[in-house]
Amino acid sequence: MFCHEAEALWETEQSHDSYMTMASAVVLSLCLIGHGKDHAVHSYAKEALSMGTRLSLFESQEKHANKELLEKMSQDDMTVRCHAAWGVFNWNVLVSMFYRQPESECPVTSPTLPIPGDEAAKTVPGQLPEGDYLVHEALLGNTFPALCHFWRIAYGARWIYYPDEDCPPDKFKMAIAEHKFRELIAWAEGLSHCLVRREQSPHHVAVFHSPDAAFAASVKQLKTLIVEYRTNYMASAYSILWHSGLIYLANAMLQDTSDPEWRLYFLLCIYGYESLSRPYRISEVIAQGLLSMTLRDTNMSAREARKFMKDLKEFGLDYVKKNMEEEVRATFMLDLTLALSNPVGATVENLAKEFDSFALFQDFIDQNRMEI
Repeated sequence: MFCHEAEALWETEQSHDSYMTMASAVVLSLCLIGHGKDHAVHSYAKEALSMGTRLSLFESQEKHANKELLEKMSQDDMTVRCHAAWGVFNWNVLVSMFYRQPESECPVTSPTLPIPGDEAAKTVPGQLPEGDYLVHEALLGNTFPALCHFWRIAYGARWIYYPDEDCPPDKFKMAIAEHKFRELIAWAEGLSHCLVRREQSPHHVAVFHSPDAAFAASVKQLKTLIVEYRTNYMASAYSILWHSGLIYLANAMLQDTSDPEWRLYFLLCIYGYESLSRPYRISEVIAQGLLSMTLRDTNMSAREARKFMKDLKEFGLDYVKKNMEEEVRATFMLDLTLALSNPVGATVENLAKEFDSFALFQDFIDQNRMEI
């Protein structure tokens, strides 16, 4: 209901370029991920980027005029402008790399404006601000600038995986990849103490570590992150932001079923999606895709996989069930190994569609085993 109202408001407001309207498009794009409306996710992200370009938040040919405008701008307006620019930049880089789809649009340049709160993010390692500032300004003020730096580094490395006509020659790929890796290490080492995981950290600090763990840290680290977040934070039942960690952990478990704990942590991921299936219908589709991979790659029985799917369907809210006749689009990668050779077959929606076929095939195998 709220999404429908927000989209209706967008139809009336989109003709007026403003920072608030642009930020609203980003929030809409983010919200619709959980409802399986990938076309709208891409559309709103691109609209926000286009609006930001028209508002001269990114590189343009009017540098001199923009400089004069910025010099006359109040501090409050500058703060809003910087947050809007980097918010749109971060989101579009994330969407373009997460989905790997032609309709995803990556910014041509990073914002011309400074990263907001950058000074606040330079807290001396080992020191914490005092009082209420610690709870509010310090953590939130440190998280956003740190993420801006992260996505700027990722943006610089993006062409290695998604080359275009302006890319440097292939012979430089290794050197640039090593340089970006060093940048990520320096970024991680420079994080303020406010962003270090510890007891009673706010939930956004735990979410902040998930992408880093997914791409760079060990599977053991990712296991710990998922268990901590699922156990200690109520937001794990209503925030979709941590689910990328579930995808990476589930993939890691399926790639090494010799690990005696693989099944335990894989089911932890499935149950994580079960709790998210109440507010987000996409969760059921992701879980179904993961179960397809499990039927394909392990000896899980079809009966057990169907039981999990039955529980997922029953756990969802009534309004989610009523909307299931609407097509769910989930074009981001789920099988991270298959994605390297067959991106289309590795998407969430295509793997979910294979569930019944894999289950029938597993029924056949199980029957043969019983007869033997």
